[in-house]
Order: sequence, then C-alpha cells, then structure tokens
Amino acid sequence: MQSPSLITNTHSNSHDTTAKRVLDALQPYRLAQDSPGQYRCDSPFRADSDSNGFCVTIADDGEYGAYYDQVTGERGSLYDLAKRLGITLPERIPVEDTKRSYRDLDEYARVQGVPVEVFTAAGVSQTLHKGRPALAFPTDTGVIHRYIDGKSNKQNGKPDSWVNPPNYQKCWYGLNSAVEMANATNHPLVITNGITSVIVAQHYGVPSACITGGEPKEIPVNLLKELQEKFTGPILLAPDNDQSGKGMVFGSSTKPGLLKQLQDTGYQVRALDLGLGNKGDLANYCSLHEENSMQRLLQLDELKPTQTREEQSAAKSQKLTHPDLGNMLIQQWDGNVAYFRDGWYRYNNGWWHPLQRDVGREIWHVMQPHKESVRPTANARNSIGEYLKDMLHVPDEKIDRGDSFINLRNGLYNLESGILEPHQRDLYLTSRLDFDYDPQAKAPNWEAFLGQILVTPDGEPDQTLIELVQEAIGYSLTTDMSFQKSFWLVGQPASGKSTFIDVLIQLMGNAYGVLDLSTLDRNGYQLADVPGKRIVLCSENATNTVIADNIYKQLVSGDEMIARQIHREPFRFRSQAKIWWGMNETPRNLDRSGAIDRRVLIIPFNRPIPECDQDPHMLNRLVEELSGIFNWALVGLERLRQNEQFTVPNQVAKAREEYRLENDTESAFVSDWCQVGKTDEVTATDLYAAYKLWCEHNGHRPKSKNKVGSDWKRLGFLADHTRNGTVYRGVSLTIVARKSIEFRQTT
Repeated sequence: MQSPSLITNTHSNSHDTTAKRVLDALQPYRLAQDSPGQYRCDSPFRADSDSNGFCVTIADDGEYGAYYDQVTGERGSLYDLAKRLGITLPERIPVEDTKRSYRDLDEYARVQGVPVEVFTAAGVSQTLHKGRPALAFPTDTGVIHRYIDGKSNKQNGKPDSWVNPPNYQKCWYGLNSAVEMANATNHPLVITNGITSVIVAQHYGVPSACITGGEPKEIPVNLLKELQEKFTGPILLAPDNDQSGKGMVFGSSTKPGLLKQLQDTGYQVRALDLGLGNKGDLANYCSLHEENSMQRLLQLDELKPTQTREEQSAAKSQKLTHPDLGNMLIQQWDGNVAYFRDGWYRYNNGWWHPLQRDVGREIWHVMQPHKESVRPTANARNSIGEYLKDMLHVPDEKIDRGDSFINLRNGLYNLESGILEPHQRDLYLTSRLDFDYDPQAKAPNWEAFLGQILVTPDGEPDQTLIELVQEAIGYSLTTDMSFQKSFWLVGQPASGKSTFIDVLIQLMGNAYGVLDLSTLDRNGYQLADVPGKRIVLCSENATNTVIADNIYKQLVSGDEMIARQIHREPFRFRSQAKIWWGMNETPRNLDRSGAIDRRVLIIPFNRPIPECDQDPHMLNRLVEELSGIFNWALVGLERLRQNEQFTVPNQVAKAREEYRLENDTESAFVSDWCQVGKTDEVTATDLYAAYKLWCEHNGHRPKSKNKVGSDWKRLGFLADHTRNGTVYRGVSLTIVARKSIEFRQTT
C-alpha cells in the first residue's frame, strides 16, 4: 500500500550508503522514523501489509543495521534486506585507521556531531585529490581539500590534513549567512577558525564565519573592509583551544591579533574561552550544546593570554577533585540535563528527550584543561559520570507527572482549565505533540473523511460511531486510565483504516509508541518504550494471534508494571497510554472472565474504498489540520467526562458480543459436540478428550485438563468424584463427538 513519504531520509550523501538506498526503496511503503536510527513501514514483501510493522534499525555509519517483520517474525541484516530489495551494495574507499583518518564524509560528519546532510547542503563532497581520499570544501576563491586517510606529510612527518590550491586567495567563509542570522536574532557575529566549525555552528544557530586558508593573526585589508561594509554590530571571537587559537586572538610580535585589530577598527569585541581540551574547537562546542550553543557562548568567560610561569605554578597548586569537575558540568548544564530511567536526558523546546550520546564526551572535554589536577583517564571519566548520576538523578515518580496537561509546541494545554500555559521543565515530560495549539483551528477535511469511512452497514455516515471515535481520541490525549478502554480498528485493506492510523501518529508526535501485543509475554523489553506515551499503536495481527491477557489488562487499566531494559536496570511505571490496534481480523484471547471483552471497543471500518475513489493526497491534507483535529478531540473529551461513559453505537455493541462468543472456545465446543440436560453425564476423561480433539479440528489451543475444569463449572456442569473417576453431570457427548474420538483412537 503506497502513500506519501512521512520522513526525510537522514542517511544520504553524494556517495550513497546502503542505508540511504534501502530507505529510498522503502519510501513507497509509508516509511516513518520513530527515533534516530529507528524506522518502520509496511512490509515490501507482503502485498496486503498495512500495519507499519516492518522495522528497520540503522547504525550511525549507514552500513550496518537489521530488519524485523513483527507479523511474520522474519529478520536479517541491513545487507540481507538490501539484497532482497535488489540493491547493489556500495564500494567503500579504504582508509587508514588513525586519529586523523575518517572512512568517508558520513563518518566525518558523525564525529562533528551533525547529520551528513549539513555538509552536503554546504556543497561538501567526497573525492580523490592527488590520488588520496579527501573531502572537497568549495569557497569563493577555490576548492580547499581535507585529506581523510591520516597519512603523514613526507617532509615533516606530521599528519597531512588541509590543502589549499596553488596561489589561493584568502576569503570569508559563511559571512553573508552569518550576518543574516546575527541581524535576525540580534546576536553578535562569531568569528572562528575553520570551515568545519562554521558549518557545524551555523547548523546549531550560531552566526559564525571564518577566514579561509589557515588561522589568521590579522585580517587582510580587503577582508576587513568587506566585514565593515556588511556588519557593524558586536563580535565574539571563538578560537580553537590551542596556542594557534590564542595566536589568532592575541597575535604575535609582528601581528596585532584579531582582538586588538577589530577593537582598533571600532568594533565591540570579546574573545571566548571555550573551556575544551587541547585542539577543541567551535564545532566540538556546538555538537555538545546543540540548540543551546549560542546561549552558552554568551555566558562564557573571556579568553586570557598565555599564563606566566608564576600563574601556571599557582594554578597547579589548586588541585581539583572529580566532584569539582562534575560541578562544572552541572553549572554549564544549568538544570537542563538529568538522569532518570537509567539514561541521560536533555530538556529542550519544552520536553525532555534522551541524549543520543552519553555525557562521557562532555566529561572528557571538561577534564582536558585540568590535566594537572585530574589525569583524563577512563577511570576518572567513569568516576565523574557516577557522581553526576547521583547528583542529577530524578526518581521515577517525578517523571511524566503533568497529569492535567498535554504538551504542545507552543506550550502546555491544561486539560482541566482549557488554558494554554508556559512549558514547565520540572514536570519532566518526555513527549510533545509537534504542532501549535490554535483555539480557532477547524478540521473540515477530517470531519468529511470520517463521514466516508465510519458508516452504518447500509453505507450511511454513522454519527454515533463518529462521536465514539471523537471521545476515544480525546480520552487518548489524557493520562486518565479510569475508563479502562482500548480501541480496535477492524476492517479490510483500503477501508481508510491505515490513513486514520497515520493521522493518529502525526497527531500524537513522539507521544505515541508501538507494541507487538502478541509477543509481549515473550519480549518484555517493549514495555520500556511505553512510559511517557499517550497512545500505543499495535502492529497488525497474524491469523490466530493470541493476546498476552494479563499484560494487556495491566496496560489498559494503568496498573503498576515493571519495564525491563537491555543492559540497563528495570524500572516501575504505570501506563498512561491508550491502546489502538488496527487489524483485519480480531485476535484470540484465552480469558473467559470477560475482563478483556470489557476493556475493548471494536470500531468497524466496513466501507472498502474503490481504487478509483482513493485520494493519494488525503493524508497530507489531514495532517495540515492537526490543530483543528486536536480541538475536535477536546469536544469529545468534554462529552465523555459529562456522560461518564463512552457513546456505544449498536454496531460496536454487536461486534463486542460477537467477539465474546467467538472467543469462548469452551462454550462453542459444548454447542458443537455436546448435549446438555439434567440426566446427561460424561466422564472427565472423555469430555477432555473430545474438547482437545475439537480444538485441534478448529484451530484453537486447548487449555490444560486442570484449567478447563473452571470453565465446565462456569457453564453449569457439576463434577462428581466417584470411585471410578470424575464424572460431569448435566452434559454428555454427541454421537459425532464419540465417533470422532473412536476414529482418532483407531488411526
């Protein structure tokens, strides 16, 4: 089933990786990205697939990964998937594995902490220069190359890196875009060293520029004039953390340095101490602080000239401890980094999201300038890390406790008062809807769409069914689990079910998760993704899928559960997520108490849409109305709260009763192979033998002999324990049943 792509591929460059080629091939199958490196789509190998249950995991390098089909259980490597899709695997340029070597542009970008698209958008490409693998950086006056093989220069024995073309003229890099950014944000212009630093910094919102061709100790006259013509505001200097960086700022005996030169020209200038280890640069700084980089730069201390011997001696006498260095990071993070659920999280744009990298890299950078006090070893890093975990740990009971709120892009919507409030960091919300709250927004296309897909058996719009769906989505916005209901969307392909689910996914942003309910009792690691979600969507079920009854009931009721994690400590949580399950056929359950039936509302999608009437742009139009759909759902929530129960249309009540009868295997067996009467009786052995054989004939899994006894009692059969064994009164086997048993025994 094809629909418009839901994601932008983040594994592409001018030299396509296997990941890019695979993701490109999967785009027509409703490819969506759950998290960095995690994708899902409909199966490209099953014609009727419409569940988004085909999962693909991709490593950072774009060459390693795996796939798993939640319906068939099929799995394999990324290369296996590529071969099945008919993709030719790319050839790689071999490089020497040294500190200054990189396999390709992908790895270079990853080390800088940004997606490779950041570099390709700047025109950077991978090439061969003088027979050696290199990256090409276009500038206004020529192409500069950066070798990536790590080989040493034949003359001085040092690693070769940047090479300018013959007779290269220095120029500004990134100045025009940096000036635009600075003027738009009212921030200072940041002058740094190195094209890479400019590319990374601008990606994270820092208006930075540099002079090409090496670290200048003086701005050439023509470039200084160009700067004066384009920018007159304040300037920050962000040099590399080494002696060359200080030379750029403070100059030498023959050069004034940029700080004095710019001050003499009339600029308000400040030089920054990035506080990184030796050779640390602005790219490193921005990859650590990401979107907060500019704010952090404004708070940095000024760079000091090289210390005298007396100053160096005094600094050495002030020994720092591991907690001292940890406290430096805590101060830098300013409350925006925390440790909970056995992982690191950062607060940004109104919600707490897991860090893609551990904080070990930031610890390493804070240790570098203080080598005299603390040797930068792995043990020291781990010690500081444990200290930070203790200091910044947030207990489970404080996470995702904004029960009255739903988190949106422009604030917290209070579900009790109906007022939009500012984001609150201390609520520790780990999800957010990716659109703004707009009280005036409407959703005419959405309402028309529901009128087409939610219909009576006669094909007319079912208003009561639409009201139920409105209440169900409104209920799903909350953390309230008191109604103890889940929602099953049942219908054949091309009934609008998949588009409906796609809208739910877009509406809930990262407040939705995915579960495979049929394997929950065998794969409990899935539960670790449920906390913080408002809904969980379940993959389509295979024929004769059996629900993990106990776990399902706990999820729907919001009971306390334990989530296990791979290589991490388990934690306790109460689910706030409503279960939505799209399916062609209802699953089986072994519960006969009615506990599952009571927790299910079956929503029928009983109008197949002919191919000639299908609108390929429908999803795009519906996604444009997310703010309006949100307001529409709030109306349903209000009605649900007033009525204190869901609207239940006749066809929903009928579907639930039919499901209950279909799943009462023991009752169905009695109807088929037994006769019931006061004088009827049968031995427990014969009754169980007939029951087991009937289940085998009808594709059911029989209960054990001990467990099924409670069902015979439930159906009104009395057990009489005699000297010859147990006899059930009030029931006997039909002739068909006895002949079937005899036939089995003779064969």
